[in-house]
Order: sequence, then structure tokens, then C-alpha cells
Amino acid sequence: MSARTEIEIVESKSLDPEKVLHYMKNILRPFYSTSILDWKYSNTKEANTAGLFFMLNENKIISSQGFIPIRLWIEGKSVKSAKSESSFLSSEYRWKGLFEELYFKSIEGCKSSDIDIFWSFTMLVKIWKEKLGFNVHNILYESRLQLSLRIN
Repeated sequence: MSARTEIEIVESKSLDPEKVLHYMKNILRPFYSTSILDWKYSNTKEANTAGLFFMLNENKIISSQGFIPIRLWIEGKSVKSAKSESSFLSSEYRWKGLFEELYFKSIEGCKSSDIDIFWSFTMLVKIWKEKLGFNVHNILYESRLQLSLRIN
């Protein structure tokens, strides 16, 4: 791995959209399209929502972390939340603390969205609990989860 000073964290809005789409399609899921990225992450420069973040090394994307903005109704109140999604780190960079750095800087990047809750569905409970230090509830409570297809 190159020197630490060459590692940079950026929001997708600051990158060439074609570079973002190429990474998402070829590294994460082949079904990604520009419209899916816009829907999931409000991937426009004007949007003031959660978002999609990348870690670069020498201008090459090595890691991604997305937060999809979703309003939840909790005890009769609307709460702004963000679902953690598209978490990935290239294998040659793993176990160096880089993903943790990206994840927490991405959360900081969502502050302008006034997000109250960050959440995810994951099988990697041990990593999230022990390595990242999150409170992990690995059961789904009996409730109704209604997701809106609209961003706002």
C-alpha cells in the first residue's frame, strides 16, 4: 500500500459520475445504473441528504460506504435515518483500520442531513460490535417497517 498521505475520502458528488458508476457496477453489483444511484443516494450535487462516500488511493477507488436516507416512524414520530449500504474495502487494504476511518468520516459527512439513526442489516455482527464498537441488536423486533420509495 502507498503512503498514508495518499489516502483521501470523498463524497461521490465530487467524482466523475462515470467513475462512480463503473466502480459500483464492476465491484459491487452489476445492476447499478445512474438512476439507481440517484434514487438510493440522492447522488446529485444539489441534494442535502445522506450519501455515498469513497476512499481513494492515488485517485483509485479502494473502498465505498453508502447511507440511504429513509424516514422511519418511531412511536408516532418521523425520524430521519440512514441505512448503511454498499460497504466495501478492497482486500489488499483490509485490516489496516481504513474501513473504520471511512465509515466514521462518512457518518460525519451525513451531519448536514440531520440523521438521527444509522442502521443496517448485516451478518457481520462481530465486526460491527467488536471492531467498530457499535451497539448491535442482532434480532428484528416484532414491528412493521414501512419504507417509502420517495427520498423526502
